[in-house]
Amino acid sequence: MITLINVAEAINQKLIDILPDIPIQSSDIREGFGRPCLYVDFDSVVPAKYGPKGLDRTISVIIYFFPTSQTNYKLELLTVQDMLETAFVDNFKIVDGFVVYPSNLSSDKVDGILQVSFDIQLIEIADEENGNTSDFMMDELDVNV
Repeated sequence: MITLINVAEAINQKLIDILPDIPIQSSDIREGFGRPCLYVDFDSVVPAKYGPKGLDRTISVIIYFFPTSQTNYKLELLTVQDMLETAFVDNFKIVDGFVVYPSNLSSDKVDGILQVSFDIQLIEIADEENGNTSDFMMDELDVNV
């Protein structure tokens, strides 16, 4: 089963890969933080039944970027926005063998803070033979024309 922790770790790893010099804040940002930094939050998680034995979850992700300066930040925000949009417009791996395809990617700037949001969908189906859940993935199809 894919956990929310798996999803958070995959997103954080992607952020480390594209923005290695910007720390990811993991504690509550209301407690204070150094700048620049990133903060990842799941705005909502919506689970739903998928057939008789499946679970379909939609996770709304928001990545906050707090620029170095609170007053002179325009170029820094634009640079990071380009990098985040490029990184999360394409599919990415959650765990080995499980890839997600972000949808509804959008960027907003609010009070000098960049907010990049997107949704991902996870579908899992119970495996009756082994008593486990397995991640639902489409196998490759060979088509003879």
